[in-house]
Amino acid sequence: MTTAEFPEIVWAWTLVQVLGLAAALATRLNLGGRSQAVLQAAFLGLLGLVGATAMISFRLNTAAGLICGTTLAVMAIAVICDFRGLRSPA
Repeated sequence: MTTAEFPEIVWAWTLVQVLGLAAALATRLNLGGRSQAVLQAAFLGLLGLVGATAMISFRLNTAAGLICGTTLAVMAIAVICDFRGLRSPA
């Protein structure tokens, strides 16, 4: 079974990746905001979903596994790193 035979799988995996990166960005931009807890919960759920997608992709021996793994790493780094120190003080 290849993913080329099932375009729905490709679209679903793409949607998971985009939602995961969007959740990481939204979580990062909303630090200290009113919806921080909700966004963090959504991020953690999508982090698990991206991780599961990566494991399934590697199990099926598809090239999508590398993309899913990269998305997982970018999500983790984007939320963990503190970019506030890069700005010059006002």
